[in-house]
Amino acid sequence: METLIRRERWGAKSWRAETKETFPLNGRTAQLEVTTSKNSSGDLATYASIGFVNQPGIVTTAIFADYFKVLEIGKKVRCTDKNVAAQQNRAVARWAEIKERVFEFYAQKELV
Repeated sequence: METLIRRERWGAKSWRAETKETFPLNGRTAQLEVTTSKNSSGDLATYASIGFVNQPGIVTTAIFADYFKVLEIGKKVRCTDKNVAAQQNRAVARWAEIKERVFEFYAQKELV
């Protein structure tokens, strides 16, 4: 698990942080990604999402079906590298809790 903090090359050129981990989930290879960036409202937002690895380098997500949660919205916070890193670190500190919720989410989907 490694966090990458970089500046976007297009659009508003704001800062973005990503942390990813790949692990087996229900017989498939899942990738948990926690991302912090400026959202469309101008707030600093941190999200957790799951995608499934189909081939090396190709991860797919089913919208409205796969796990996606808003972890934190930083209101009135500038999108600087320090603010992005701090908010991302707060989310990554909860990594075990997030991963546990992912397993619970998919365990309930199997019951249906």
